[in-house]
Amino acid sequence: MAKLCVCIDGSECALHVLEHALHRAKECPSTTLLLMTAQAEPVVYGEIAVYVTRERMAELQRLHSADILKPAEENGQEGGRDLYRRDRRR
Repeated sequence: MAKLCVCIDGSECALHVLEHALHRAKECPSTTLLLMTAQAEPVVYGEIAVYVTRERMAELQRLHSADILKPAEENGQEGGRDLYRRDRRR
């Protein structure tokens, strides 16, 4: 059983890598594909800390990750593959 991790950043290049991974996964049906996006922790300083809580900032990051991963997930579904996703903040 092979495992492939594809990092998605919303770029055309990342989607091309996903297409390649989907092609490889077709050759080996037991392959597991993991989609991952990574974001740096936002810098919260000054007055923004008063208006945006850490919880809200985390929620905004999750929403941003979902937006980045959506096209990749759609490509995977068209390819007939189950994709696993992981959002990670550095």
